[in-house]
Amino acid sequence: MKRFVLCAVLAITAASLHASIIYTAVVPQNCGQPPGMPPNCVKVSMSWANEPPPGVFSVVVTENDNPDDVLFALNTLGGPSTTGSIFPNPQTVGPLDATTMQIITNGQISFLASSGVALNDFAELDLENSSGQEIDGTVFIAQLEPAGVPEPGTWPLISVGLVLVLVSGWKRRRKME
Repeated sequence: MKRFVLCAVLAITAASLHASIIYTAVVPQNCGQPPGMPPNCVKVSMSWANEPPPGVFSVVVTENDNPDDVLFALNTLGGPSTTGSIFPNPQTVGPLDATTMQIITNGQISFLASSGVALNDFAELDLENSSGQEIDGTVFIAQLEPAGVPEPGTWPLISVGLVLVLVSGWKRRRKME
């Protein structure tokens, strides 16, 4: 009897699993733009699971206040699927204009002094069916890729460490003599 109850609970739980969208979005430092110019592309890795039938047909990134304003689209394998990912995964999308970069980074990249982008503008990642209707979505924010140079506060720590290594080597030599 306990096994039957356990199986029934698991069956009910499995039938009520919620859909999920998992993504990472990074703005690389170098997108092939000329030196000194800000980045103009985004690298996205994304998958989804347990979406309602008939499933996801296309993936688009839109502006929050205007779902018809598609900022960019991501490639899928073509047919609708309830569980899947973009193809290829990850995808690099670009070049993107300055306003789009400001929206998808939630203002982390702001090239324009008066761009006309409102403070509450953000991007949304939408999963659409074959009719173009949104079946699921989440807020989309691309993070900036960290630069290869350490922060200024780490330079003194690195310098002290190198000085200590040099002093200990100098002391060892003096003891040997």
